[in-house]
Amino acid sequence: MKWITISVIFLINIFFLPINANTTGTVQLETNVEFENTIFNPHVYLINEHTNQLLISEHLSYLKDKSHQLRINDVCKPPISENFLPLNQHIANLGFSNDTFWFKFRLRYQPINVFVLKEWYLEIGYPLLDEVILYYPVGDKDYIVKQTGRKKWKSKPDVHYIHPIFRLYTKPFQDYEIFIKIRSSSTIQAPIQLWSPGTFSQNVARENFLWGIFLGIMFVMAIYNAFIYMVVKDHSYLYYVLYILSFLCLLSSFKVNGFLQMPESFTWWGHGSIPFFICFAGFWMTRFSKHYLKTDDYSPFRGFVLDCVMIGHLLIAFFSLIISYSFAVKLAAFYILINALVLLMSAIICYTNNGEQARYYLIAWAALLSGIILYSLKTFAILPSNFITTYSLPVGATLEVILLSIGLAHQINTDRREKIIAQKEALKAKSLSLVAQEKTNQELKKAGIIKSNIISNISNEVRTPLHAMMGMANLLKKTDLSKDQKRFVHELIRAGEGLFQVTNDLGDYARLESHRLKLNNTVFELNKCINEICDLFESVAKKKDIRLERMLDNRLPEVVSGDIYRIRQILSNLLENAFKYTEQGEVILEVHNWSEQMNTSHSLNLRPLTTDDCLVYFSVKDTGIGIDKETQEELFNLFTKKGTERIGNQTGFGLGLSICQRLIQLMNGAIWVKSQQDKGSAFHFVISLKRAGADQLAKNRKKKNKKSILATSLPSLKILLAEDNPHNQLVIKMMFENSPFSLDIVENGKQAVLNYSQHSYDLVIMDILMPLMNGIEAITQIRAMEKQNNADQTPILVVTADARPTTYKACKNAGCSDFMNKPIMDQEQFFARILNIVNN
Repeated sequence: MKWITISVIFLINIFFLPINANTTGTVQLETNVEFENTIFNPHVYLINEHTNQLLISEHLSYLKDKSHQLRINDVCKPPISENFLPLNQHIANLGFSNDTFWFKFRLRYQPINVFVLKEWYLEIGYPLLDEVILYYPVGDKDYIVKQTGRKKWKSKPDVHYIHPIFRLYTKPFQDYEIFIKIRSSSTIQAPIQLWSPGTFSQNVARENFLWGIFLGIMFVMAIYNAFIYMVVKDHSYLYYVLYILSFLCLLSSFKVNGFLQMPESFTWWGHGSIPFFICFAGFWMTRFSKHYLKTDDYSPFRGFVLDCVMIGHLLIAFFSLIISYSFAVKLAAFYILINALVLLMSAIICYTNNGEQARYYLIAWAALLSGIILYSLKTFAILPSNFITTYSLPVGATLEVILLSIGLAHQINTDRREKIIAQKEALKAKSLSLVAQEKTNQELKKAGIIKSNIISNISNEVRTPLHAMMGMANLLKKTDLSKDQKRFVHELIRAGEGLFQVTNDLGDYARLESHRLKLNNTVFELNKCINEICDLFESVAKKKDIRLERMLDNRLPEVVSGDIYRIRQILSNLLENAFKYTEQGEVILEVHNWSEQMNTSHSLNLRPLTTDDCLVYFSVKDTGIGIDKETQEELFNLFTKKGTERIGNQTGFGLGLSICQRLIQLMNGAIWVKSQQDKGSAFHFVISLKRAGADQLAKNRKKKNKKSILATSLPSLKILLAEDNPHNQLVIKMMFENSPFSLDIVENGKQAVLNYSQHSYDLVIMDILMPLMNGIEAITQIRAMEKQNNADQTPILVVTADARPTTYKACKNAGCSDFMNKPIMDQEQFFARILNIVNN
């Protein structure tokens, strides 16, 4: 905004040309110079030894030389001397002109007391003059010629100063007709003052002090804002610092002494720098204003107008170094005024749109504008020349710098405060989100538990009639049957086993969902386990005429510890799928020790957790229908059965691979698939097992054999059966038909407690899900009754379809002796469990 001061100077020059000057009647001289044909009596300025300062303005006369050919001998004598015109201006201001101007005035030194030669300083108070030549009379015909100006930098001046200064000497009671010749591509201004040396020195010292304060404040504010920018990284500070520096460069371009030491070949820069730095400062001020005012947020044009203004500044700054100075400086002056109006309107618009930062901007702009107005009024002699009017521009510019710096600080504090408020709101929103998320998680967890319970209950409800069906089928199988009847029974048992597998999968899924499934570690021979699984599929391979090949690494550990049942479940599932979707070719099972090279080749990072652990790699490959890439991505998701339409007789709910993946993850392993459609599939997985010794295996076998021994003769046992399902009652009754066991049957827990209180029993077989009173409540009451009577505890065997760990734990806490899941498939195993708990 300080560059607005420059525009004021040029506006004064452009619009306020000489006032009250006579411009009629010109004559053609032999020198081809036109003059205005008016003659007047010159005024004589009287000075004495007490004169300190004299403004030479109202009685100054001038002559315009369009040909630039007049010399001092021409203008000092008639008829040309008679064509000088009175200026009639407070300060000589003739605007832009390419003509040469001659000024003259008469001076008489008329001392009062001291009659000696007196020294004076004659100042032309405008620095942007190309040539200033003083003709000071010595005698009647001779003149002392002194010259200075922007194009006369190499001429040695009388006094080094930013303005042209000439040293004069006057004799007492002598008149001097002084001529000044001025030419400039800038405006023609000639504020002429006569100073005594002492007063001039005091004035210079005062001006240097005040301008030093002004420039010092400017530099301090530039450095201060530069440091703030390095701390806060706000670009508003950077643009403001660049604006201040560019304005200081503009100010120095007005000071002739700032270019005194430049080579003569660079004198063009003395003029070209003015319009260049006007536009350069205007560019950075506009850039700062756009960022500070946030026109993108608070202006309807979103800063587009200011972007166009900045582009105009750059173009004029570039062309100012190419085109003529007079045109460039006029263009820059007009453009800077347009820029000032645009910035003012932008600030007003932003302020009206709740842009609080625009308030400081408008106050700063008002401070500078006030300084400009006071300076302009002083220039046209409307206001007197005093300290306030003389230094109104630097004071206004200083206030502007300070106010904008305060505005920047206020904006930073406001942004910081808004940021803190936004952070608090964000934390509050995040807290509410976490609360909502926690609530959602609890609801999802609750829904997951409900879903798991529903699936478990469905599985249990299926197991109850399945137990009766499988029991009847197994009993029927032992009777005398015809060939067709045996085939029917076989298919019935096979279908039951498939349904039994589905219920197992549903149960496993429910336990995995609720994180209740735990692995059971047993010691076993790894190679034997793998061969037994492969042997189960040999009949399937022969039936479909598919080659089943097994490839076992001879470096595999012989004895390991792990959940052999889950390993069989995983391998059986993968082999079953391989045979199901393969019509010809082969199925290959490979088992190897996992190595570091395999980690690299498969882009995995699987390593044993302890030194006793070993990683075993399994691969099931087939030459079946293959799997497309889209299906591969969803293959391990629940209930996925895509890509199987070409193979018939598909059963199951798509739980198998999902359960396999989760079981492998429980074993600290990973599973992945590689497949090409119509070229087969390869399922790979790695699990972690623990190495075990032969002594552990022998101990485990001894314990197992001990449990499976069935006495040659069964003891006579009186058994109470609590079972609400009549089919299950019939199955167990038929199992006991040829045994020495006597059986009492009740339909609920309440009758079971009543019968137990009235009779003595060797064993109680208790179902859990029964009407009136469930099995857990019945067990609790029976144990309480025994404790009250100080009687020995009767063994209680729980036989239920509810296989959930929570149910098992509740039964144990109630006091049951053993726990079996329905359906009971093996009569001998059932009798062994009975003998085991009775004998213990």
